[in-house]
Amino acid sequence: MLRTILVAFLAAFFFEETVAQSYAVRNYSIAEGLPSTEVYDVFQDSKGFIWFGTDNGVVRFDGREMTVFRSHDGLEDPVVFGIMEDRHQRIWFRTFSGRLFTCENQKIVPTSTMIFSRRLVQNRICHRCSSTAWIVFGLRQVP
Repeated sequence: MLRTILVAFLAAFFFEETVAQSYAVRNYSIAEGLPSTEVYDVFQDSKGFIWFGTDNGVVRFDGREMTVFRSHDGLEDPVVFGIMEDRHQRIWFRTFSGRLFTCENQKIVPTSTMIFSRRLVQNRICHRCSSTAWIVFGLRQVP
């Protein structure tokens, strides 16, 4: 019995490298389709798309192509700091000016004309299991 345990332990120890995972790392820049080198948020949605919030629009990346949404696509403030998805698979964006936008069916729509104070930072968009999206603000002020 002890011999079997010892053999199993040694086998696991020596063959650990064969089952170890390796990761591929790839850098993306303006040459690959990002609208800016400044990325403020990265989010993966339930469909597997990767979203990048930049200072020059928001990007949806499907693993091959980058689709950029900017002002002419309805994103009136192109500086995107926060990205999240609600349970209806709407993608929400929080911009520098405090505006909220959603992306539904590849269209950017402003959610309200209400603008939140830029003095409140650490803003996060979160949601509960209901259909309501909540906007949570930190209380730390910008100097």
